[in-house]
Amino acid sequence: MSILIDLSVSLLTLLGILFAVKQLSDSKKLNESQFVMDLNNEFISNPNMLEIERQLEKYFIGKSSFYDLSKLWASSTKERQNLISYLVYFEGLSVSVQRKIIGMESTDDLFAYRFFLAFHNPFVQQKELLDYIHYYRGCFVLYFMLSEVWLKRWILWKNRYPNDTKNEPAIPLFDYSLLDDQSVCDFVVQNKKISRRKIKKIKKMEDYIRQNTNKEKSQPIEG
Repeated sequence: MSILIDLSVSLLTLLGILFAVKQLSDSKKLNESQFVMDLNNEFISNPNMLEIERQLEKYFIGKSSFYDLSKLWASSTKERQNLISYLVYFEGLSVSVQRKIIGMESTDDLFAYRFFLAFHNPFVQQKELLDYIHYYRGCFVLYFMLSEVWLKRWILWKNRYPNDTKNEPAIPLFDYSLLDDQSVCDFVVQNKKISRRKIKKIKKMEDYIRQNTNKEKSQPIEG
């Protein structure tokens, strides 16, 4: 009888722990959802951020050039400061992801497109990100994390639908990927944020995509 009582007590204790864990998990999900909504609202309610996104998208769809952006975002202009603020926003987002305040799924759903528009823009790369790489450590970590998510998705799609290129989940401006830039990879590893083994895995996925899409890394034309 005492064994049955002990088992019953243990079972009730276990059920209590599981219930507490579920409540904590539900609370965490609720808090994460609210946090993500706040981040998104902060972005879309800022006209300067939306304007930067608009200019980045114009380049993406071919309605502006490297030269156009070099005039718009010349040094010591308000527009250049707005561009920096756009990147710093993602620096803060990266900290939230690394500390597991928000998950990669939420980050991917709401911010990946906006992020890649900037990170794969050749002007932003040459004149800001690579020139001042130490100020954007979090951005580069987030870059590898989001790239891994998208490359996995892209490979899965190509394996399932090899002839469907119209709807494939291609990374925006993938031609300007920084994954094969060894100095960038070394920088992230030296800051002990992502292991070299993980980076090699991500680069291997990138190589697979290039081999199966005939994509070569593009070089920007400066005006």
